[in-house]
Amino acid sequence: SSDLLKAMLNNAPGVKPGSLGKDVINQLKEHAKMYGNVEIIDGRVVKVEGEYKNFKVITEDGKEFYSDFVVFATGFHEFNIECEGVEVIENKKSPRPGKVQLKVDQDYKIKEGMYAAGLIAGVSTMFAAAAGSGVQVACNIQVIMAGKNVVVHDVPDSM
Repeated sequence: SSDLLKAMLNNAPGVKPGSLGKDVINQLKEHAKMYGNVEIIDGRVVKVEGEYKNFKVITEDGKEFYSDFVVFATGFHEFNIECEGVEVIENKKSPRPGKVQLKVDQDYKIKEGMYAAGLIAGVSTMFAAAAGSGVQVACNIQVIMAGKNVVVHDVPDSM
């Protein structure tokens, strides 16, 4: 239900001007699948319980998933996921009233092992800002998993 499904992107770094948001979402899904250990699941999460390294995520059809980390990236229209320790507040950067965000610290952390990314984290309502906050959350989690700050990127053989 992403707002990106209705968007045309003309000013997003790394995205061809005039790209439709729905096409960008599909490209991102295909990119994620390239890693081989990624499964894209369509559905709505209704409840998250547990704690860091022991979260249980429950979907509306009763499926359960277990995870060390949870990242909410739900958009800013509403937040209807039952979850202890999550505080919903007014979105400070929304150009329209009635939009929400989750209370996070400067690292987008809600509590140990739980993060928010994108508009629900209170970033500006632009694709690049929302995507960038998701990347930052991934880097934050990577630091925890590695036990140190790391920089990871591929280097061509010719370098």
